[in-house]
Amino acid sequence: MKNFIFIIIFVLISITQALACSCIEENISLGKKVKIEFQRSDLVFTGKVIDIIDNETGETTFSGYPLIYIFEVVQTFKGQSETKIIEVVSARESASCGYKFNLGETYLVYSINSDFYNSYTRNNSDFITSLCDRNKPLATIEKREIRKLQRLSKYSN
Repeated sequence: MKNFIFIIIFVLISITQALACSCIEENISLGKKVKIEFQRSDLVFTGKVIDIIDNETGETTFSGYPLIYIFEVVQTFKGQSETKIIEVVSARESASCGYKFNLGETYLVYSINSDFYNSYTRNNSDFITSLCDRNKPLATIEKREIRKLQRLSKYSN
């Protein structure tokens, strides 16, 4: 009986760990990391979070349920934005690879265009991002990352 309980506990722990978000970072230079993420992204910008929309209405919330972050765009490095206000969607919790943006803070954001959350947002497609992207508060970004983005921006437009 003890072995059976041990096996059950082991399986539950294994499943929990398997469901958690895991980002693999390559051991390459900052310049290469920025270039790879820039090429992979559809929209790269700096912006200030001016609102957070949580459309969850149920009694139970799961970690993958999205939050919609409303940004006031400061500078765009890649992609077209028709307005200076942009919505970016991410999972609610880091366990589901969600990136948590704080209201009032300014960030460097890397995002892709996807229909992954369209059943929640009711949009045909959204800009989405995750914990595994290079999102960071602008105050913590190295100046050479911004310079690299500016150089990449010149060649992508």
